[in-house]
Amino acid sequence: MNVNVGEQREMMIVEALNNRKIKDLEENLRNMVKFIFPEAKPSDVVKAKLSEGMIKPDFSVTVNEETHYVSMKSGINTIFHQEYIDNFSEFLKEKGMKEHTIKTIRYFQFGDGTFDGSGAERMSYTELRSKLEHHTPLANRDLNKDRKLMVELVNRFVFKGSHEDNIEADFIYEGDINYGQIISRSQVLKHLERKNWDFLESLHIGPILFRPHARYYKKAIKHQSSRLRIEFYWPNLSSDMAYIKSHYLP
Repeated sequence: MNVNVGEQREMMIVEALNNRKIKDLEENLRNMVKFIFPEAKPSDVVKAKLSEGMIKPDFSVTVNEETHYVSMKSGINTIFHQEYIDNFSEFLKEKGMKEHTIKTIRYFQFGDGTFDGSGAERMSYTELRSKLEHHTPLANRDLNKDRKLMVELVNRFVFKGSHEDNIEADFIYEGDINYGQIISRSQVLKHLERKNWDFLESLHIGPILFRPHARYYKKAIKHQSSRLRIEFYWPNLSSDMAYIKSHYLP
């Protein structure tokens, strides 16, 4: 039986927080709660609960009937979001994204010389980058020129997801029960509005990079649906969180 380390760590944090006074928490968790609830008193009792369903927050924290939602990342997994490429393409089209940009994303997604995954042979990552050498910079310029849209997209990937009725995460916590760092959604959005992302060469929106969930290069396709899903990940999450925390107020 495979053990999901991330879920184990989420459960450990929730158990360590739930029904305990702030003053009785271990230092790392006490600092987390104080960051989320700066007005809380040491004698206040914390309630914590794991989230249910496929939503961005992994757990909720409540103090004095005020609840906030936390998305937790641990280890090397910095994937924040997946969705079907057709769904994402349609979303970009509705937002007025250029057809060239959408085609560049789809070409990169399938890596077989087509925009729909119908090609007979899949390219290596090196071949694919070479094919898109002149297209990727144009797509990145289009994806990142509108700061308002950038904020909306990163909020979709990191805090809310693609469904309008989803509960939205208020904070990102990176770490485990003993050590970690936490930043707020408002800090991330400030960072997006002020930072320049031109140094990133891969397809990206702000600090978030794209990749296929599975391209199956030189392998038999086990699950066709995996090729149809696009992933969004934040490769420099830890260092970016440290920068964000030190430069922006919550």
